[in-house]
Amino acid sequence: MTRFKVNHHYGSNNNGQQYGPWRVGTVVDVADDEAAWINRDSPGTLSPDEPAPDAMLELAGSQPPADEDKDDEAVQPKPPTRDRMHRGSRKRPVASS
Repeated sequence: MTRFKVNHHYGSNNNGQQYGPWRVGTVVDVADDEAAWINRDSPGTLSPDEPAPDAMLELAGSQPPADEDKDDEAVQPKPPTRDRMHRGSRKRPVASS
């Protein structure tokens, strides 16, 4: 069985075999001939599932290269903005009558 990613909502029945209902993004284990039938029934439903980049690194046994630029630059917080409704606000001028 091969892992496939579902590209659009799908559900079907073929000779008593139930497929789905599957939602977009679901990963399913289906035999290659069954996946071919599903894609003939509804083209583009299944595509081969590719492992995530992190999973590929674990399989390879290596770590991603460290980004040295981020370590050199210190992140400086933004200066606080004045909240004119409360702190440091000016009083409204009094209207003369």
